[in-house]
Amino acid sequence: MLKAIKSSARKSKATIVCYKIFDNWRLRRKFKTGRIETGHGASHRGKSTAESIAYIDLQFVDYLRYSGLTEEHLRGKRILELGSGDNVGLALRLLAAGASRVVCVDKFYSQRNADQQLAIYKSLRESLSQSQRERFDEAINLDSGINLDDDKLRTVHGLELESAADQLLVDEGKFDLIISRAVIEEIYAPDAIFEATDKLLAPGGLILHKIDLSDYGIFSGTYILNNFRISLSVNG
Repeated sequence: MLKAIKSSARKSKATIVCYKIFDNWRLRRKFKTGRIETGHGASHRGKSTAESIAYIDLQFVDYLRYSGLTEEHLRGKRILELGSGDNVGLALRLLAAGASRVVCVDKFYSQRNADQQLAIYKSLRESLSQSQRERFDEAINLDSGINLDDDKLRTVHGLELESAADQLLVDEGKFDLIISRAVIEEIYAPDAIFEATDKLLAPGGLILHKIDLSDYGIFSGTYILNNFRISLSVNG
């Protein structure tokens, strides 16, 4: 019976809309109380190592394709990634291509499995050329866990960029490339994000956002609410 109720709920437009409104409200409330750990953004959860590497490569190729840039254009560049989620594989891929520094900023801290992450990074390293591995090793040490070199790769969690751009500008300066993937559609005030990123962009720099315009299954009927749960209590 419970399975049938869940299946029906996933097909209901009203239920999906109500769930998304509630979920957004819940996340916003958590952030305001300082609780930044969440299951959202855990893109690699449930993926095999091979699937994770394929996903990282897909992101990397996507950014190059949509921007018209080549790997040569990345050399020496300072890059800001918004919403890095549970993995810095893309940042490492950018550094391996020659970027001088990557800063990953996320409003939340996505839950992750340390052993899975270590396996992903080791496999990612093995997929690179010798010169790329050398640059990869400058950013991360995997000999005893996951140790990032803060001079090359910095992660910042719990930061709302809309209100913290000035401080980030003081700490980091400006960036040559600012990127995000499936982030902007989750922002309550996109204009504020655009103003913040414009402030952080170096002259001649590029901002590239890949926006998820899926309808959460409201019209297509294909979206699955993986985090949707129904609890039933039956008395007597």
